[in-house]
Amino acid sequence: MKVKVHQDIYIGIFIILFCVVFLIITTKLPLGAAFFPAVMLVILILLACLIIVEGFRKTKIENPINNTISLSKLRIPAITYIYISGYVAMFSLTGYFISTTVFMIALMRRFRMTSWKQILLITGGFVFAIYALFVKQLNVPVLNFGYLEHFFYTFK
Repeated sequence: MKVKVHQDIYIGIFIILFCVVFLIITTKLPLGAAFFPAVMLVILILLACLIIVEGFRKTKIENPINNTISLSKLRIPAITYIYISGYVAMFSLTGYFISTTVFMIALMRRFRMTSWKQILLITGGFVFAIYALFVKQLNVPVLNFGYLEHFFYTFK
């Protein structure tokens, strides 16, 4: 007889394994650079433990457990992952502002936001707020045009 448990237990275990792998990777970094990622990974591990505990609670309550993972349930997360992967790939080529603008518009359209006025106001407001706060106020250097920046400088 198969013992069925709630899917949250599997998800929690996966998150813990993911975090442990990256904790091992952070050991190769200098101590100062590794501190923040290590703290965030430990926090994620603690939260994953809470997910596992909640999964055991749900396993006790729900009888029979009817939460099989199917391709139809994974469709939206998979599509979102593809969009994020495209964003990361485009980031190094075009820089932060262009890739973020394209990513936000594409994702809003993907999730059926139909009003172009809202899409442009949200995207423009976000990009402007980040630019005003980080670039102008805090003087944080933001990668403006990625590899394209080198292309622009060759023609000056």
